[in-house]
Amino acid sequence: MEHGATEREIFDRREYEKIFHAYYSQLCLFANRMLDDFAGAEDIVQEVFVSLFSKRVLNNAIELKSYLYSSVYNACMNHLKRQKYIEGRMQSFPVEELTEENYLLNRIESEVMEEIFRTIELLPEECKKVFKLSYIEGLEVSKVAALLNISENTVKTQRQRARRFLQERLKDVFFILFLLFPHFR
Repeated sequence: MEHGATEREIFDRREYEKIFHAYYSQLCLFANRMLDDFAGAEDIVQEVFVSLFSKRVLNNAIELKSYLYSSVYNACMNHLKRQKYIEGRMQSFPVEELTEENYLLNRIESEVMEEIFRTIELLPEECKKVFKLSYIEGLEVSKVAALLNISENTVKTQRQRARRFLQERLKDVFFILFLLFPHFR
């Protein structure tokens, strides 16, 4: 027996290795058909297997296969949505000549953006969800309320709390939120 491992843990690991080898290639091909990026497909499939191993869910072969394929599909769709969002944001930036001045301006802008997003992550969890759905995703109050299963008044209150919190924490760069998130007004 391996040092420090119980019989059950060794069995689990061997069982997961068998599953990994049985499904890895076909899941990579499945993901690659959606992404047209084999390296990205491999990353996604590996993340799904890590998730499977950490959850330790092995009920039966049909459930497992369905779980693996639906997990890979969902991860690919999320990846494509993120990629589409990033590409859309990149197209909104004009192509500039790379100069030292542009470099410094871009670096400052990146650092300010990083500070803003870091501060958004400090919001209390429910407040952060409301903020992201309202201002980053641009959803209406009623849609945010329906998604989070809370009242519209709660959404409005959480939005106000988020604004106050960000205004206090960001002080000098708070006005940039109006430029970044058109729905912030």
